[in-house]
Amino acid sequence: MVKLDFTNPIVTIITGIIFILIVTYLFDSKIGPYGAFIIIVIGGFIATYFAKERKIRYGLYVGIISMAIAGISTIFMTNSTDIIISLLIGSLGIIVIGAVFGTIGGFLGKRIPKKETKPFESFNEDVA
Repeated sequence: MVKLDFTNPIVTIITGIIFILIVTYLFDSKIGPYGAFIIIVIGGFIATYFAKERKIRYGLYVGIISMAIAGISTIFMTNSTDIIISLLIGSLGIIVIGAVFGTIGGFLGKRIPKKETKPFESFNEDVA
């Protein structure tokens, strides 16, 4: 049986990307532009905070990849060449924004300390 390690950076990055894409597509009309930035920060935080080695670049990767997916998906929905060119330019801007806010989330994920506890440690103390 394959054991999935949730502290693996690839798993945390994919989790952050999936979080961003699902929340963005589910609540797109309700969150507004500032809410989208907060969602990217949370995705970058997830990728960095839960990784075994907490590196800020994991948040950067999440921001870039998720915004590239969102930007490229809008390009395939159009047929006009002029609109496609403008969407490509806009997608580059979106990717840069995703990189910045993903890095902010990665920074927060690295700076917020984890509480290190052993499994069932508090349970054993309560019983004794």
